[in-house]
Amino acid sequence: MGYARGRCPRLKETAADASRFEIARQEGGLVEVLWLLERHCLPAASGRAIYDRRHAALRDADAPGVVPRQIEVFVRNLVEDADG
Repeated sequence: MGYARGRCPRLKETAADASRFEIARQEGGLVEVLWLLERHCLPAASGRAIYDRRHAALRDADAPGVVPRQIEVFVRNLVEDADG
C-alpha cells in the first residue's frame, strides 16, 4: 500500500502504510500479540492485544482503526495452521 500512496486516488490517507504483528506469548487459551504500525519505514504506533482462543475474541486491544480486526485474522490464521 505504501507504494501507491500519492499515486492512487482511491487509497485513503492514513497514519500508517504498514502493519506488523508478532506473537509474544501463548498461555492457556490466550495469545498475546504485539503490533506495530509504520509510516515511511519508521514506527508510527505500537501496542499489544490479547486474543482469547476459547471465545474467539480479541480483548485488551488498544489498537486504532482496523488494526483489531487485522490482529484477529492474523491469530486465527496462525491457529488454523498450527492446529492442522
